[in-house]
Amino acid sequence: MLWQYRLLLSCSLFVAVWTSASQEDLLKHYYYTLVHGDPPPPPKGPTMEEAIQFDPEEIYSAPLVPIPRDEEDSRYVKSFTRKQTAEYREFYKRYGFVVVRDVLTAEECTQTINETWDYIEDRGYELQRWLPLTMVEHVNKMVTPEQLGKVISKPRIRRTDPSTWSNDWPPLDGAGIVGALPVFNRQSLLNRQNPKVYSVFKNIMEREDLMVSHDRLGLFRPLRNKNNKVVKTRKKWKTAYSLHWDLNPWRHTLEDDVMMVQGTREAQRSVADLKYIDPGDFFLENNEIGMESEPQINTQGMLNLADNLEEDGGFHLVVGFHKELAKWSRSTRDIIAKYFMDKNFIPVHGKDPMYKQPQRVPMRAGSLLVWDQRVAHGSKPNNSSRARHVQFVKMFPALALTSDRALHRGQLIRDKVNEAGVKLTELGKKLFALKPWK
Repeated sequence: MLWQYRLLLSCSLFVAVWTSASQEDLLKHYYYTLVHGDPPPPPKGPTMEEAIQFDPEEIYSAPLVPIPRDEEDSRYVKSFTRKQTAEYREFYKRYGFVVVRDVLTAEECTQTINETWDYIEDRGYELQRWLPLTMVEHVNKMVTPEQLGKVISKPRIRRTDPSTWSNDWPPLDGAGIVGALPVFNRQSLLNRQNPKVYSVFKNIMEREDLMVSHDRLGLFRPLRNKNNKVVKTRKKWKTAYSLHWDLNPWRHTLEDDVMMVQGTREAQRSVADLKYIDPGDFFLENNEIGMESEPQINTQGMLNLADNLEEDGGFHLVVGFHKELAKWSRSTRDIIAKYFMDKNFIPVHGKDPMYKQPQRVPMRAGSLLVWDQRVAHGSKPNNSSRARHVQFVKMFPALALTSDRALHRGQLIRDKVNEAGVKLTELGKKLFALKPWK
């Protein structure tokens, strides 16, 4: 579970595959970066390219499917209004993603961005709140009071002053993600229970009984200043090029393989036993989606909070790959699958023909992007003077939670909702799995 954090924290999508990671590893990385200003050197070991050798022609290569552009403004991809239900559902089925515009208002976007900055400016405390008591001793061993004193004495991050944006920025900045933990600030919670967000997922998934994820915020800092000049001191802000799946493609598609089926069932049992002591449990429940033949549509999504153009960096995907995943999985079963049997975050190998196929998805502020979880996706770096702001959100079929899991999950969510001062609607209570749909 925390393997994916280390992968993203180090911005080394390949080295991390070959190293084991734990919560202690995550904390060591986090506090090392706080004290020294830069992440620790990557662990020794072969890269994925060095460890996995194959002829690219052995791997199934899907056809390139161009993305239709917006009729009114070609800077953006084609998008739909919320009332165009049949049209955007058909687009989603064909291309493996869809953009629905005007899901959030301008005010809701602005408030979410403001609270993103609130979260960043208060950085350094949220991880401590989540720490189990058993981890406190590890923190004390990693960082001395003197070292922490140096960190605290650094100038605080101020949203109005980009010169401070290198001071103790939250973890996962190499992936453009704001911190390693789910965010439970007020507007993020309101967005998760927003009926317009729910209606899009409901129409795509063709069912009403859904649960909402609890995930993070995204911010790509601009590498250029307001005069569109590259700023040398911002080079370290550049995010990594990434392409991956948040699922195990072989376990998901190869239902004639006994080992794959067994691995899926074991992973599902682990999810059923989640205690939500570790916040990463919210991510684990997102990524174990079962076998492809199971009768449900599996989505992922994000709310776009500021106009996002091609050069601003951000989301890209291999269009239409939801229709090709099974073929790709079979072609790579004997080449790559054995290295990732117990993983549910799978990076695409740099020699894979698909690695160069992703297309960017520029979109307007207030848009909701939903994509099929079977589609390889990721992001490209920002190369503009504008920041990229998003909130990650997905919905999935309401789970039949065990009583123990429902108790732990529900209590954690109630505590966070109360801390944020949010009043849940009847819809929100159902989406947060605090009230049954029936």
